[in-house]
Amino acid sequence: MGGMSLVAGTIGRLRSAPRIAVLEPIEAGATVLVFLLMSQALLGQLVESEPGSDGPAILRIMWLPVYALGLVWLLARPMPALRSISRAPLMLVLAILCMVSATWSLDPGLSMRRGFAVVMTVLFGFAIASRWDWKQLITLVAITNLILAVGSVLAILAVPSFGIQQEIHVGAWRGLWSEKNTLGAMMSYGMSASLGAAAVMPRRKLFWLGVTALQFGLVIMSTSKTGLLAALL
Repeated sequence: MGGMSLVAGTIGRLRSAPRIAVLEPIEAGATVLVFLLMSQALLGQLVESEPGSDGPAILRIMWLPVYALGLVWLLARPMPALRSISRAPLMLVLAILCMVSATWSLDPGLSMRRGFAVVMTVLFGFAIASRWDWKQLITLVAITNLILAVGSVLAILAVPSFGIQQEIHVGAWRGLWSEKNTLGAMMSYGMSASLGAAAVMPRRKLFWLGVTALQFGLVIMSTSKTGLLAALL
């Protein structure tokens, strides 16, 4: 009887103990990594693609683990995933329509591949929405844009021929991208994320305001007028 009581007591304590979210940091890191891939940082500079094509095979293969991760998240949390999809079902319908368009496309293979990419990207968006709450998601997006800002500064300082335009718009900063306007656009997006992080994390408000200032400085140095307008708005 004493042994049974000990076992029952141990099980009870284990059930009442707070769960250690071992996977959460890994999932957060994976989310940030996917966001970095979506930013196209470095890819435009390192991998060239021909106009009218769906890009090098390496880029298509690179996204397969991302699609798999999204499906795992959807299947692991089916009810939250269904709730997310139910709030914006037309997004999924339009994505599927992209695949269906292959039936009347002049290049069915290309249309099918791109349609598949659209569907899987939308599903990944639903997976993200069902996995993270607003505060967590804002934080992850802000961290992603912080990494991009710091990476751009390092590229500009360490390898000016890489981070600064040398032919067209000479002297304009482009950071991790192939064109200055992309840096301006990405940093204007980053400013919104950093301001959001400052709002949801009051204790780190000064830090995120400093990040916002850094990103605004990059917008200025990119000489992107559209990026500047977006940042000011």
